[in-house]
This record gives sequence, C-alpha cells and structure tokens, in this order.
Amino acid sequence: KLLLHQVLNCKNEGSVHTSTVMGINLTSGSDHSVLSSEEEQLPKRTNSASYASVVGTAAPPSNNAAVFSKAQPTSTSGKTLKESSMEVLILHPIDKNHESAQTNMNNAKKAAENMLKNVQVEFIRANSKSMKIVIGFKDVNARNHIEKVLKDSNAICDHGYEIRHATKMLPKVSLHNVLSEVLEEVDRSQVTDIVRKQEKEIILNKVLSKNPCVRNLHDIGHTLEVVYVSKNNSNAFYTIGFKLSPAIRTALVQQQQGNIYLGNTRYQFRDRFHFKHCYHCQMLGHISVDCPSKDKSPVCMFCMKNHRSSSCPVKDDQESHCCVRCLVSKHGNDAENHKTHHAGDQKCPVISREINRLKENSDFLSKNVMWSTEQKQIAYSRLRVACFYAQSICNKVCGTLELLKERNIDICCLTETWLKAKDKAILSEIHDFGFEIISCPQRGKGGGVAFLFDPKRISVDRHMSRVLNHLKTQSV
Repeated sequence: KLLLHQVLNCKNEGSVHTSTVMGINLTSGSDHSVLSSEEEQLPKRTNSASYASVVGTAAPPSNNAAVFSKAQPTSTSGKTLKESSMEVLILHPIDKNHESAQTNMNNAKKAAENMLKNVQVEFIRANSKSMKIVIGFKDVNARNHIEKVLKDSNAICDHGYEIRHATKMLPKVSLHNVLSEVLEEVDRSQVTDIVRKQEKEIILNKVLSKNPCVRNLHDIGHTLEVVYVSKNNSNAFYTIGFKLSPAIRTALVQQQQGNIYLGNTRYQFRDRFHFKHCYHCQMLGHISVDCPSKDKSPVCMFCMKNHRSSSCPVKDDQESHCCVRCLVSKHGNDAENHKTHHAGDQKCPVISREINRLKENSDFLSKNVMWSTEQKQIAYSRLRVACFYAQSICNKVCGTLELLKERNIDICCLTETWLKAKDKAILSEIHDFGFEIISCPQRGKGGGVAFLFDPKRISVDRHMSRVLNHLKTQSV
C-alpha cells in the first residue's frame, strides 16, 4: 500500500473521472489524460528544467528576494510554457540517507566525468545537501545521447545512483496583510521551532476548513504546504507563503476568483517567484551566509561602494543609483544601463530574466477533476492487483505473463525476482508481452523487488526507485 500510494496513476475507459484507490489517482476517459503524481507535476514532463530549479534549496524569506504578481487564470488546453534553453540530466541517489552517501556521490561524479571527458557538456555539479549530481547540455539532442550512454553503462548504478530528467516546480503563492488574530491561539512560550510548527498547522487547518475546493483536493493527496509565516514590523499583520499543487491553484482561480478564506476574512493570493539575493555582494543565486566574498567588504545596493546598504548616503537619491550586478553582466546592454536603477530594483534586467525563468519552470497546468463517492466505489472494482513471490522470475517469465493476461491483472508486485541489472534479455521478453517492468535488483545473491504493469492503464511517477528501495528496507 505504501508503494502504490506514492508511485502509480491508473487510467480506465469511460467518462472522465478522478479518484484514489489506496492512494492511487485514477482517471477514466477517451482522452487518456495524465493525472498528477505525488507532487502533482502535470502535465507529466519528460523534458528538462534549469539547474537552479532542480537543486536550489529554499531559504528563510528574510534572506531571499521574491516577486509577487496577481494570480491569473491559466489555460489547461495542453500547451506547456516555454522551456528553458538549458537541458540537464539529474543523477539522483537511490538512498541519500545511506551512511556512505557522500562517498557514493563523489564516486558517481568521478565515474560520470570519466565517461564524459571527450563529450561537450556545459557543467557537472554536485550538491552535498541533496546528494544530486547535475549535468548540463546545450540542447536536448546532446542530453538524450549522453543519457543513452550512461544507461548502457552500469557505472552510475553501481554507485547507487539513477538517471532522471528535471521537472517543473510546484506553484508558490502568498497572502499579505493577514490579521494577527488568525494565530492568537499559538502558545508563544514554547521554543521557536515548536511555535513555527504550531503556526503552520493552525493556518493549514483553517484554510482547509474554510475552502472546500482546497479540502477536496487535499484529501486525495494534492500538495498544500505552509512554507513560511512572517510578521511585519508592527506585529499586527502576517505574510503567509504556500506551496500547492497546480490543481489546487486552478481550483482557487476558477471557483474562488483567486481568493483564500482564512479566519473571518477573504484574502487575494499572489503568485510568488522566489529567488536568492545576496545582500553582501548583490549577486543572485546565493545568500549572504554562503557568499563567496563574505570575507571582503560589502557592496552597497545603491551606489556600489564598499559600505553597508543601510548606511548609504544616496539611497534616497535615484539619480545616483547604480547596479553592480548589471555592470558585471555580459548580457546585452546591461552594463550600459547599470546607472538607471539600483541592485534591489525589480526593473533590473537580471532580476527580470530570473523571474521569467521561474515562471517558465513553474507548473501552473492541471487536468484533474473530482470523483463522487459512488464513482470512487466503482473504480475500486476496476483495478486488479496481484502479488507474486517469484523465487527467480528469470525462468518463469512466459508462464507469469500469460497468467497475468488471462486474469486481467493490471499490477503485479514481485518479490525475490533474483534479477540483475544486466538481465536485459528478460526485460525485453517482458516488453514483448505488452507489459512494463520497474525493477530494483538486489546487489549480490537473490533478493530484488519489482512491479509488472499494463502501460495502457498505468503510468508511473518518477519516485519509483526511491520507494522501491524503501519497501525493500522495510521488508528486511
């Protein structure tokens, strides 16, 4: 149930509906619409996003910059937003919490560098927090070629890594000037971490109680998370940030005109495009704590001189403002126009490009619809699931697949497959029968778990390997 809850979407024939069976999002319809996965990345993407959208980590709002724009209805006609020009592949750890995760990451990066030493790549970067390795390419053809090369080799897999494409980010929205009475029941005598946790829980519960369109989607697994709660200087109002699924955002726009009811007040939400801005060197992509120039004197946001921005004598004199970020930029006419604004101005062309990139890499599209209780009950009888203790599937492929077809099995959970990564002939035989298999082989003798499924009715989300590994750990 844990595995099915996190990895599968099922599609049935008939009129368009959506539901959840043991955590599985189901749909039926002749258009075969793809439903949301655990993170509601819809429509499901196989294309890449930028490096920053994949490995960037969220920092507290006080150390970051953000731009807010009024929520606008988004089309669900199937047209995707313009894609980033940079194509990337993600080498993702199967188990990043393993005791040797850091060593595995270093070894996997060295293996990738050795395999790509004669190939043109934009960059190879490793993130010590997420344990991901990101490889950048100039176009999709180069990325696809290298992906095939890496998959044909077991060098990456041997170090506990798998290959993934980058996906779009979930939308983020903010509520401004929220009345402090919303959080009046919070016990402020507790330590800071407990207070913050209480604030987020209270806000989430109040949003779900007042907004039925949000509650219905949240109940079937759609993401709604309170990212931050920030007070203004007078402590009279709050700014609250949410991360939500495309379906929830669409429901709020279409059914509540972009409003969220919280407490006894209605608030208009705004899309939030969050990026890191260092107030020490005034560059984007990191914060002051991680600034590579933090041992040097700070650079003023307003006049580019070496003093703190708060003490700048010309910060109110717009004619004296200049932008150090544009001065060092090699893009277009940025350097020529660096005296028309300061480094914190939203008119800065570097900030504008970053905002556009975040818009392009955010998923605002969703095709999800709701099922009634009666329709859910009908769906339960349509999904046929089996479990098979194989003790080597290698010598039972034909018999097993014929039985699955005879019994109309949609999903078969296999244990003790005894499959190895090199058993490509077995995988090919399974594909010839019209089934797909996702396998997590055991290193060494025996073991291994896998899923056999009918690709006409089942689509698999990108967290399969992680969940398979978790399930195998629990089995042990």
